[in-house]
Amino acid sequence: MFANRVLLFSAALTLLAGCSHKDRAEAARKPAATSAPTVAPTVVARRDPAPKHAAKRAAPSSGARRTAAKPAAKPAAKPASKSSGLALKVPEAHLPTVGQCRIWKEGTSPFQQPQPRSCDGIVSSAPAGSMILYRPANDKKIVRVRYIDAHRAGVVVRVRVFEAATGKYLRDEKI
Repeated sequence: MFANRVLLFSAALTLLAGCSHKDRAEAARKPAATSAPTVAPTVVARRDPAPKHAAKRAAPSSGARRTAAKPAAKPAAKPASKSSGLALKVPEAHLPTVGQCRIWKEGTSPFQQPQPRSCDGIVSSAPAGSMILYRPANDKKIVRVRYIDAHRAGVVVRVRVFEAATGKYLRDEKI
């Protein structure tokens, strides 16, 4: 009875220690041990599988594996200017006509945007996170963009000027 328990215990330990099927078959063919000290060396001699299993369990979104695969950063040829990343992402065909305004919602299709209209009272009707595009009558080559606060509708937080044809950022204006 005691020998069977030792055999079952050693089989369970070999499974937990991560030995192969071949090792388990050899352990089953050996005569049952009658004392516990013969079981302990087989468990101690096994390799700890924790690092192997930890790598398999790592979340795919973790950056542990990807950090080594990233290429080295290239040195910048020129220092980045203030206007390097800013551009008006509104197609030129969808800009308002000269002297009119248009509310523009980021992430919405150009065909689902509100139609251009008079600039009277447009700020109060602009939803939070939107932009108000304005084409001044005295300078047809620019577009003035009033940015509405992301959390408060009708509150202008920034005014920027862009080229109408290219969408290139020109300057900031005071509110």
